Amino acid sequence: MFLMSPIQVYLLWVYCLTLYFLEHYKKDGSYSFFAGKDCSVALAKMSFDPVYMNCSNDASLTPKEQEILNQWFEKFKDKYTIIGKIKY
Repeated sequence: MFLMSPIQVYLLWVYCLTLYFLEHYKKDGSYSFFAGKDCSVALAKMSFDPVYMNCSNDASLTPKEQEILNQWFEKFKDKYTIIGKIKY
């Protein structure tokens, strides 16, 4: 699960998207906006606003947004291979 507690511990997972890259994450693909970026806050807020990209360490999420982010994590862990994690 993604951790964004009141003490602000961040644990971000890195996924291998190789199998899906050519279809979805390539330039002009349906998810290209997210490729190569920390999109956790954007996913939690359900937003394509660039201000929410690469900003996990200074973002505050509501309890509802935290739940949405956890739902994304559950979906991603079933679909993509986790190849790393970032903690800061």
